Amino acid sequence: MLRVGIRELKNKLSDYIRKIDKGETIVITYHNKDIAMIEPIEPFGYKEIYSLIKEKTVSWEGSKPANINEPVKTKKAKMISDIISGDRR
Repeated sequence: MLRVGIRELKNKLSDYIRKIDKGETIVITYHNKDIAMIEPIEPFGYKEIYSLIKEKTVSWEGSKPANINEPVKTKKAKMISDIISGDRR
């Protein structure tokens, strides 16, 4: 794990981005105090999903789920997508 000050990070950002791309984690410091961390993202961007795939609990090849022809409905005949959309408002 690398530690780097804000000024050096700003001046050599491309170099540090390349290191992150190779798997390195960087701790950003401000007046020698750790304030943030930059780390590579896991595939798909979701650590939980990636860990399930890694444990072979689930598998995904990037396509839509198979054999789903109709939208899933709740007992009150509301579509789940409508419920999720309502929660986002």
